[in-house]
Amino acid sequence: MGALVKKPTRQSELNAWLVRHRVKKMELAKLLGVSYQRLVQQLRGIYMTDATREKLVSAGIPAELLPGSDE
Repeated sequence: MGALVKKPTRQSELNAWLVRHRVKKMELAKLLGVSYQRLVQQLRGIYMTDATREKLVSAGIPAELLPGSDE
């Protein structure tokens, strides 16, 4: 039997995308006008508003990697 391979989580795919595109979370936080800690919470899906989501998509982050894309 073959080994079971877990599908990457949305969060891990988002983090990989940010690294590949050299996007720093601190820079994103400044762009959004929020603290680094607040941005990290939002990227985890805690209190992500539609307005924040739209700003992140406008900044070039694929919508399917953001919280709420599967809801």
